[in-house]
Amino acid sequence: MLSQVVEKKIYSSSVLMSILENAPLPIGIYEGPDHRFVFINKAGTDAIRMKKEEVLGKTYAEVLPHTPERIASIDKVFETGIPFTQNEMELTIGHDSQGKPINQYINFLSQPYKNEEGNVLGVASFGVLVTAEVEARNKLKEESHRTTQILDNLSAGFFSLDRNWIFTYANPASQTALGLPPSEIVGKHVWTLHPQLVNSEFYHAYHRSMNERVVVEVTNYYPEQDRWYHTTSYPLDEGIAVSFTDITVRKKAEAARSLSDERFHTLTEAMPQMVWITDSDGNVVYFNRQWMKNTGTSLEENLDAGWLNVLHPDDRDRAFKVWNAALISKEYDVEYRIKMADGSYRWHVARGVPTIGDDGKIKQWVGTTTDIQSQKQTQVDLENAVKARDEFLSVASHELKTPLTVIQLQSELTKRSNDLNVVAKTTATIQRNVSRLTRVVDDMLDISRVATGKLNLELENLNLNDVVLETVERMTPLLKDSGCELIYRPGETVFLPIDKFRIEQVLVNLLTNTSRYGKGKPVFVTTSRNENFALLSVKDSGSGIAPADHERIFERFERATSNAGISGLGLGLYIVKNIVQLHKGSIRVESSIGLGAEFIVELPLKTTQKT
Repeated sequence: MLSQVVEKKIYSSSVLMSILENAPLPIGIYEGPDHRFVFINKAGTDAIRMKKEEVLGKTYAEVLPHTPERIASIDKVFETGIPFTQNEMELTIGHDSQGKPINQYINFLSQPYKNEEGNVLGVASFGVLVTAEVEARNKLKEESHRTTQILDNLSAGFFSLDRNWIFTYANPASQTALGLPPSEIVGKHVWTLHPQLVNSEFYHAYHRSMNERVVVEVTNYYPEQDRWYHTTSYPLDEGIAVSFTDITVRKKAEAARSLSDERFHTLTEAMPQMVWITDSDGNVVYFNRQWMKNTGTSLEENLDAGWLNVLHPDDRDRAFKVWNAALISKEYDVEYRIKMADGSYRWHVARGVPTIGDDGKIKQWVGTTTDIQSQKQTQVDLENAVKARDEFLSVASHELKTPLTVIQLQSELTKRSNDLNVVAKTTATIQRNVSRLTRVVDDMLDISRVATGKLNLELENLNLNDVVLETVERMTPLLKDSGCELIYRPGETVFLPIDKFRIEQVLVNLLTNTSRYGKGKPVFVTTSRNENFALLSVKDSGSGIAPADHERIFERFERATSNAGISGLGLGLYIVKNIVQLHKGSIRVESSIGLGAEFIVELPLKTTQKT
């Protein structure tokens, strides 16, 4: 049975019960660690295709035995008291006559409900039935999967544009020409992404195909990439589709054949790319001047298979295998790292085509090797940026959602209660969570200012001890709540140019960390000075930080430990480091596992920092 508190606040209200019963969304309430149903509304029984008498009084596992993931999530809410959201949860509610499972897809929000002592009594779940949407989307995916597979596996590049010149699709083979992975292409404007193509042959061909609804073929040179492409554009109901082939090597080989040996060599020596020629068996017989200049080697060192020696050791076997395969397939295209004259390695792409004699046999190979280091680095930077964005959004959404959920629940309790003590407790809870939201938003704003270079300082010549004392007095209650005695040991008076607000922010962040990681143990704040610097130290007696993590914890989204019970964006120390560096100072940590941690900030006594 439900506790008297729950009965008084929920079941005594016939109006509330009527609302819950007739709500269009599935609602279920389960009590106790075995999650026994004490309430389910009509929408809920309709969703699982059962009658109320088949559900009430039974455990969740008895009602829906084929849903271990769902049961595990309810266990988690009951054990932790933390709300949990699940989107498109697949529930097996039975099996058809052929033994195939009958599934429903539901978006769940599971909320704990507690007694006045804060103990979890049970879990209330609210659902949104999304079966029709999920099945329709799956069907659409199945219908388009075959077409996408064909396009994705084409060796030629392929993309589509809508009537507003927005990319709607790009296959993997198009990445080199378009400059971005397909996932980053879709949704971008073609002429914004490639403004250099405006008024080119490609531009006019695509416009003709779009406006006149005809197929248009064009072969043209793309100077920005030093490549030749043959493109065919096709009209579609919603725009156009374009297939293209990189014919650079073929065009260069054709040009080479049309010139005498002397003129050919003159041309290749003037090219910025590294040009090479091999005999029919693949033995190198010629490199242009760029190869020797870039690699710092002689022609003799590279002849036959000697060129493999300038490749990165990890790339040699692969390059050799691709070359041997090309002797059969007559297509050579490979990326590898080349050791440059300065000893560094840079990524290059090598492409080659065979020259076929009148007898149909290969006479020689002509190819180019082009530096693509910048493209590789751009790709890595993009991937890192996307990863950082996803990490930030994941952490930020959790940190924002949790206090909002608490505020919402506490607001509901306040509205329903006439007990002044309950109102006072819920109001205090709301205030704490509003403060937490404020800290999260402030951190998000500061990280934005750091990223854009707009985190500026307003310097004043201040007594560091006064600034620290004011902050320590303000933070003492927080440390006390965490069971930490805050001990301040000021050194001699020292005036220096600092931004009072930002230095307070540094100390607040460091003390907040100690309240999280050093609970129940004393915390020491100390100021001192030497000849050139004022020193501010915050030392705790907590769990400590491994030496290998001393640098990592000052990066974005990093924490000293992986303790899931400790909240935060993982931005505090990153912001602290940037504030200290703006003051031309430094911060370091001295710590070992089990021996606590000491954060030491050094601030120059004089600075030329401009704000």
